[in-house]
Amino acid sequence: MAVDDKYVMNGVWLTCDKGVTPSRFNVTPKPVQLYDEHFANELDKIALVNILPFGACS
Repeated sequence: MAVDDKYVMNGVWLTCDKGVTPSRFNVTPKPVQLYDEHFANELDKIALVNILPFGACS
């Protein structure tokens, strides 16, 4: 873990500049946690599993 690395935790709100509503980010549970939270890795990018719809597109 480098000093400049950034991490995304489970449950953060995502927005799309073309969507009408924000969506919660769902991290796939992993055996290792930090501060009792699950954090994303590169595999947590599956549409309709990790990233839910943002409503209708504008």
